[in-house]
Amino acid sequence: MDIQSHRYVADTDDYIKHYFKLEPEIVQGVYDRMVSGKHYVPGKGWRYEGRALRWSSRKDTEVAFYNYVVAICEAIRTNYESEAAKSAYNCSWSKSPLKGPFFNENTPLIPSSILLFLGDGNARKSVEKLIEFKDESEKFMRLESAWWRKIGVIMQVKRKESDDAVDHVTELMGYLKQVLLKQLDRWFVPGLLLTGTYLSSWMVDRSGAVWMDKSFDINEEPKKFIQIILACSNLPPERLGWDITMKLWKELGPDRCIHSFAERVNLDDYKNITYEPNWVIEMPAANGTQERERFLTTQALSVPEAGCDFVISAGSILFRKNPSHDLEICLLHNTSSSEWLLPKGRKDRGENVEVAAVRETFEETGYPCELWPLTMPTRAPIPGNNSFDDVVAIGDGLVEPIAVTVRDLGVKGAKIIWWYITIATANERVVGTQASYEAFEPHFLEPSEAVRRLTYQNDQEIVQKAWDIVSGSQ
Repeated sequence: MDIQSHRYVADTDDYIKHYFKLEPEIVQGVYDRMVSGKHYVPGKGWRYEGRALRWSSRKDTEVAFYNYVVAICEAIRTNYESEAAKSAYNCSWSKSPLKGPFFNENTPLIPSSILLFLGDGNARKSVEKLIEFKDESEKFMRLESAWWRKIGVIMQVKRKESDDAVDHVTELMGYLKQVLLKQLDRWFVPGLLLTGTYLSSWMVDRSGAVWMDKSFDINEEPKKFIQIILACSNLPPERLGWDITMKLWKELGPDRCIHSFAERVNLDDYKNITYEPNWVIEMPAANGTQERERFLTTQALSVPEAGCDFVISAGSILFRKNPSHDLEICLLHNTSSSEWLLPKGRKDRGENVEVAAVRETFEETGYPCELWPLTMPTRAPIPGNNSFDDVVAIGDGLVEPIAVTVRDLGVKGAKIIWWYITIATANERVVGTQASYEAFEPHFLEPSEAVRRLTYQNDQEIVQKAWDIVSGSQ
C-alpha cells in the first residue's frame, strides 16, 4: 500500500455523507438521547461523569481521556443498534493497552488506540492478555495475530494538534495497513484521528487512502461525530469494507463456512490456525446465469513480503544415546512461560542455515552437537543433475532440512524456521551458553514422551517426523 502515491482528499461533508451514510432522523434521535442523558450539553460539549471532554488540565492523563472517549462512543452505539448490525456481528468500542509489547523502542506490536472490536466482552478482555507477554513466544504471536483480525475500526487519540500531525497520521496509516494485511477479506478499513477534540477520518484500501479535507470539533459539531460513530458501529459489514463473498473455512465445529466478522467467530478460531486460514470464495457462475459458485482455497492466501519483513531462523531436533544406548530427544523447558519447546534461533549475517541450526541448538541446550547424516526422503537433486524432474527420492547420509515452518510475527512480518536433525557429540553440558534473557532448562526425554510434552502441535509433528526418519535409518 503506497500512501505517498495514492492520496485523495474529499470535502468533509461529502465524505461523511458518502462513507458514513445514515438517515438524518436516526442521527437526530441519538443526539436527543445524548442531550437528555446529559452526555452532551448544547453549547458546552460532551460530558463524561459530569466532566467536559477536553484536555483541560495537566491532571488529564492520556488514560483518563481514552476512558472518556470510549464511554461516549459506547453511549452513542448502545442508543441505537440497527437490525443489520445485530444480525451480522457484535461489536463495542474499547481501548487497547497503552503499554503493550514493543518490537523496538518506538513501535508497539499493538496500537495504543480506541478500537471498534468485534466480539463479546470476553474477546475484548483477550486484548489485555497481550501485555503479559514480552517476548516472541508462539503463544503471544498467535494471540496478537488473531487480535488484529478482530478489529473493525481504529481511532488514534492524541492530546492536541501539533507539529507531530504528520507522525500521527503515519502511525495511523501503519496500523490500518496491518489490519489489511491480517484481514484478507477486507476491501478497506476506516480510521479516525482525534487530536484534542478535533476529529478527522481516513479510508485506507490496498492502493492508498482518501480522507476529509478538514477536521471538525466534536464539541461544536456533535451530530457529525454521532453519525460517524453510529455508522462505524451499525452499518452493514460490506459498508465497512468487508468482502461478503469471502467466508472463513473452519475445519472443526458446526460452522464450516462463516464470515470472519460473525459473532460466532472468536479469537480461538484464529489463534489455533498456524498459518493464514483458507477461505470459501463466492463468484458468479461460469454459465452466465444468476447462479453463484463457491471455491475453497487449498493453499493459504498470502501477501508478498519484502526482504526486511521476514527473518530466517534455524533449529534442530537434538538426539543423544543414553547409557543404555536408547535414543532420547532434548526439549527446552521455558521456566518463565512453562512452555516446552525445541531449540532454535535466528541466523546471523553471512551464516549458513545449517551452521545456524547447530549453533543455536548448542547455545540454547548447552550440548555440543553436529548434523546427523541419515537416510531420508528429499526433493533436492543430486549435484550435477540438470534434470528438471521434481521427484521425491530416498538418499543415504543426508543432512537436509526435514521441515520448514512459517510463523506470523504480526507487524514484524514472518519468521521462516528451517529444522534439522542433530546428534549430541558430548554427554556433558556446557554451562553459560544461553543469552542473559533466556531461561531454558534442557531435558532429554524418550521420543514418545517428548512428543507428548511439547506445548505446540507444530513442534509435536516435527519431532514425530524426525523420529520416523531416525527410526528408519537404524
